[in-house]
Order: sequence, then structure tokens, then C-alpha cells
Amino acid sequence: KGTIDNLVTKSMVIKSGSTLVDGDIALRGLPDIDNTFIDFKSNILVTNYTDLITIVPVLKNVTQPKLNRLGNITFKGNFTGFINDFVTYGSINTGMGSLIADVNMKLPEGKTPTYSGKISSPGFNLGNFIGSGDVGKIALDGNVTGSGFSLKDLQASFRGNVKELYFSGYNYSNIIIDGKFNKKLFSGSGSINDPNLKLDNFNGSIDFTGKNPAFNFDAPSYINCIFVCSKHAHSAMENLKKFPRITPLFQEEGEGKEQEGREINSTTFT
Repeated sequence: KGTIDNLVTKSMVIKSGSTLVDGDIALRGLPDIDNTFIDFKSNILVTNYTDLITIVPVLKNVTQPKLNRLGNITFKGNFTGFINDFVTYGSINTGMGSLIADVNMKLPEGKTPTYSGKISSPGFNLGNFIGSGDVGKIALDGNVTGSGFSLKDLQASFRGNVKELYFSGYNYSNIIIDGKFNKKLFSGSGSINDPNLKLDNFNGSIDFTGKNPAFNFDAPSYINCIFVCSKHAHSAMENLKKFPRITPLFQEEGEGKEQEGREINSTTFT
């Protein structure tokens, strides 16, 4: 009901191409879609990348991450704001996994996107999404603020819990992170409480400018049951050794002697 520039529709169902929209919507400002305020409560919205970029053309400028790899996208929740500046809360299911998001997103034409809010996921194929063969699925819960999506323009901070992260043949768990990405450099602090790798209060950086990531961390540490209890512990330790390919230098009371499976005072990965 209402005029074209102030339209309110309840229980609206629209199907076009591969897109299905079912929900309540209020539109103020049509026919100028770029300046139309949208208040949308979605019972269900199903779409894909091909249909989505016809609605939000600025998404075509996002080449990293690989949005076209998301497959079918299903959204249930609320969307409030403009096409290029909005707040959304709800659940998002894709071909790569699912997310729950409560974020503000700005997608200015010709400028770097910005975002802030809370995200969580029980499982998402991060490696496929960003085009990395070393990274697999991730499960996380935290707060993110930043701008840009690709490593060349990324400026973002993340604070939260990475519940699981598959990396180079091993599925790490219970990682707490508080840090920032500055283009290809991550710096921050946190801890790891994995069954086979425990790092308490680590502080340092990861540099992604080279062919392989270069790690530089200091931490009081305890490597649990390396080479003894399980092949999984072995995999965790081997990952530390081969990136950048990592070289762990376990230092105990000023000695440069390498230690494995022992409690140590500090660890530096260079």
C-alpha cells in the first residue's frame, strides 16, 4: 500500500530468476533505488551471485574474496538501510557454510567497503572463499571492524574465539585472537588451547608479503606430547616447522638448544 515513493508491503512473495523473496518490506524513496531507504524483514530470501550483482552492482568490484563461489545464498533476518549502506542481522546459509551476522556494511561506489559488527559461524570453508589451499574450514565467534576484503587493501581488527581452523593438514581448536590486519601484515595477541598445541599469551605478527607466511611470535609455551601421544600432535608440530616455512626456536633460560614436549619460558617463531 502507499505511493511509489512510500511503499509498504506485508507478506510479499516475489520470484525472479533464481531469486525468491518472502517477507515484509517498506521502501521510501523509489524510483531512485540508490537513495531508497529499505526496511526488510525476511522470512526467507534465496538468491545467488549472478542475481545479487544485478541488485547491488557494486559487488562486481569485489574480486577477493570469491563471492561467486558462495553458490545459493539463503538469508533469514532483517535488513535496514540503503543498498550501499545498511545494517543486517540474521542467518546466512551458503554453499560454503553458514554465518550469523549482526553488522553494518558500507559499499560506496568506487571506494573501499567498510564493515563493523559481530559474526559467528559453526563452519565455513574459508580457504575456498579466499583462494588458499593451505586453509580449510573455520568456526568462529567474534567482533570485526575494518575496511577492504583483499590483502592489498585490508585494514581490519578481530577480537574473538576461533573454535576450529583447518590449516596445512591439521584442525586446530580453541584459538583466542585479539589483533589487527594491516594489508598483508597481521599483528596481535592471543592464546591456543589445542589438545596438541598450547600457547599462552602469545604476542606477535604474521607477514603475508612473501610466497609463504612468515611468523614472528613470542610466548610462554607448552607443546603437549609432541611426537609421542598421536600423529595429530606430530602434524601440529610439523606445521610450526614448515611455515615460513615456520622455524620454532624453543629457548630456555637463554640457551639456544631446541626442546620438544617440554615446558619452556618463551618461544620465538621467525
